[in-house]
Amino acid sequence: MTRAVTADPVDTAPATPPARPLRPLLATPTELPVRNHAVPYLLVFVVLLLCLRQNNVVPSTGLGLSPAYLLAVGAGVWWLLGKALRLTGIGSGGWPVRFALGGQLLAQVIGFVVLLEHPGFADSADPPPLLVPAILAGLALFVLDTVHTWGELDRIVRWLVVAGSVGALFAVLGVVARIDLAAITPPGLRSIPELGQPIPRDGIDRAQGTAAHPLELAAVMTVLVPLAGYCLFAARAHARRWWPWLLPLALIGAAGVLSVSRSFFVGLAVEFGVLALYWPLRRTARTLLAALALLVTVLLVKGTVVGLFVSLFTQGTGDDSSLHRTLARQVALGLVGRHPLLGMGLGSYDTSRYPVLDNQYLGVLVETGLVGLLGFLGFLGAGGYAALRTRARFDRIHWRDRDLGAALGASIAGYAVVNLILDTSGFLQISALAAVLVGLTGVLYRLRRLPLTAPESPAADGSAEESKA
Repeated sequence: MTRAVTADPVDTAPATPPARPLRPLLATPTELPVRNHAVPYLLVFVVLLLCLRQNNVVPSTGLGLSPAYLLAVGAGVWWLLGKALRLTGIGSGGWPVRFALGGQLLAQVIGFVVLLEHPGFADSADPPPLLVPAILAGLALFVLDTVHTWGELDRIVRWLVVAGSVGALFAVLGVVARIDLAAITPPGLRSIPELGQPIPRDGIDRAQGTAAHPLELAAVMTVLVPLAGYCLFAARAHARRWWPWLLPLALIGAAGVLSVSRSFFVGLAVEFGVLALYWPLRRTARTLLAALALLVTVLLVKGTVVGLFVSLFTQGTGDDSSLHRTLARQVALGLVGRHPLLGMGLGSYDTSRYPVLDNQYLGVLVETGLVGLLGFLGFLGAGGYAALRTRARFDRIHWRDRDLGAALGASIAGYAVVNLILDTSGFLQISALAAVLVGLTGVLYRLRRLPLTAPESPAADGSAEESKA
């Protein structure tokens, strides 16, 4: 009987190999793949996008594009060749984001076809209205299909924060020390002067940095704040030095405040609301107190803006900015009534004839109608869904890595709010940044399908106080 028990097939079967642990989100440099050349390419693009004004163009191309946008063109060509030749470095997946990008581009192509019925607009368009949307779609697809691992994804996010903090530093120095380093034109480039002029508000200089306008600076900083917070908390959760990330977070926040824009504060409020749904209660309280302390510090350093900030939220529709937006809204709604379905045509809203809209949703509705608006809403919705759906996937398993989904979802929500106050399609920096972020949400959505293993205890790295009961 004893021999029969010892000869049980269960005992003699080979041991099951241990499950392969999932690579941590904050991977060390040795863990990152060394043959994926698309990631360094994207990092160079990020630096050129956020550390250089996009009115510095390469004159020899004849397209009037900045170095960052020329790299974006290269990314689109790279993606097309990779798909056509079935290169191994070009992946697939992230279908919600992929379908949304295709739907938005299709709506813009339809708008361009409508524009061709108005030769006066089509002949005077320089560059062609479809050029920038096509470049941004190719860039987003390139990000979606060439970032393959958690380490690569985290690396791009960290570079976005660091490069954005450099642009924020330029903005802060421009207001506090009156040193405009962003105005320096690099050798070999030509500056377009009309895109980089500082615009004061009530006699107070507003921070601009590497953006084309203080409102664009506010939009960029709004989008980057959740990512900077993610870098700080992720480093702390992994028992690494987290305090160096305080400087980028402080610079990004200070630049947003010094832009003197309502959109920055409204966007932050929405982002904080999204993050509060997923953050531990203690972290939420600490973040709120730190944000209030930063706001008070900036206002004390630049005390003349205290009254202006109060007036931004107390004057209502009585200030010039609100009156201008009201007039532009009335004009735009009249144009929408004439062409509700397909709009007037992509790029047909001429600001020399009509008032500036300062509302991307309304601008899309005027130019591409309800079809274009649905495409744009799908673009935003797919990015938010992919990010927050991924966060829900990691809620019970990857307690450390789930914060990236919440951060990207909050950034998309902040971008959606910014579009209510800024016609983002007219600003190259924030438009390209949004394309990169939506592409990253698609990468995150694709990585969520990897096999997951049980996590270690939160107490292992000293972060137990942030785990919810």
